[in-house]
Amino acid sequence: MEEAEAEIRKMAGQDQDIKKERTTQGIRVITDYIPYVQSVSISITCDRGSRYEDVNMAGVSHFIEHMLFKGTKKRTAKEIALCLEEVGGYLNAQTGKEDVVYYACVGMDYIDRAFDLLSDIITNATLDDTDMERERGVIMREIATYNDLPQENLIDNAVRLLFGENDGYGIPVVGYSETVGRMGREDLLWHLSQNYKYNDIVVTAVGNLEHRSLMEMVEEKLERGLNWNGGIKSELRFEPPEVKSINERKLEQQYICHIWKGIKYSDERRYALSVLNAILCGMVSSRLFQRLREDMGLVYDISSTPRLMRDAGFFAIMYATYPQAGGKVISIVREEVEKLLNEGISEGELKTAKEYIKGGIMLGLESTITRMMRLIKNEVYLGRIIPLKESIERFDGVTREEVEEVA
Repeated sequence: MEEAEAEIRKMAGQDQDIKKERTTQGIRVITDYIPYVQSVSISITCDRGSRYEDVNMAGVSHFIEHMLFKGTKKRTAKEIALCLEEVGGYLNAQTGKEDVVYYACVGMDYIDRAFDLLSDIITNATLDDTDMERERGVIMREIATYNDLPQENLIDNAVRLLFGENDGYGIPVVGYSETVGRMGREDLLWHLSQNYKYNDIVVTAVGNLEHRSLMEMVEEKLERGLNWNGGIKSELRFEPPEVKSINERKLEQQYICHIWKGIKYSDERRYALSVLNAILCGMVSSRLFQRLREDMGLVYDISSTPRLMRDAGFFAIMYATYPQAGGKVISIVREEVEKLLNEGISEGELKTAKEYIKGGIMLGLESTITRMMRLIKNEVYLGRIIPLKESIERFDGVTREEVEEVA
């Protein structure tokens, strides 16, 4: 155990190579230089995700994410797709509540190519009307797929119930078929002009790329071209569908979610909350997994998640069981939650949970993508990079009393 902790602390020392700087226009540039790897994960992030949409424009951030891959002034959609794949790399993007991340992973010989591509789609996308109609159909199918997946539908409905149907946190990231179905090019341009500004952009790289080199690329390829203007926001109004706490569908199982409002990411109690999550339902050895699956065989999978955002958060427990057992499983979950609140946790549970979390941190250090996403989250949610050593020390310092208090 001592050797494992020493290894974590040794790897955490690599934080000394993390640098953060702003360009003259205000773009934030962050690097985690790892000279012994042969690749780089690199990203351009807009730090205004779907929670900044109003309900009448639900899904516009996600729509833009799709459209930026559909062609630029110098690349077709096919050329964008081939650009990195033909040299063994890959390109991807994701839209979340707080940010939209466009990222690539390539061998160190193709860093210039990767950043040129990322800068091109961010600054030169054509947003062609024909492409937009085609991609609208793709997103409609994506929305339909989400609606067909009980787990996705469940958590979306639970979050909408918790925060409200018109709150940015309650609006689904993909939007609604009604809002996506009527968005026009002007809507996308308006959103880009309002949310893809210099101060909204974070550029991050992890791997074999020195900070000064990335700064030069940002200043040359991104900063000079970032200039979205125009667009007109749609005046159409949309009333979101009513969400119900019980949604009856013909399925083999009942899908159930318990959800509570939680804490925001900047709350220092997040370390204790992570430990609480691991003990309650975040590990195979956790209380709910052991009792409901291993001892009673009532579920195949049960999971929990503390979702912490900039200004809000929630804690959810999700599972599926056969209809006849639904009431029984709900009672057991409530019983275990009450037991934890009334009786607290043991020192053994506390130690196991902390070691599990620290082990996850150590494993994450092996991945440049994971390290990059960590830097992005720190910057977007906190405005500062938390050294790995600090994170490990904070988890080491979590006490039983802190876990029981945050519960």
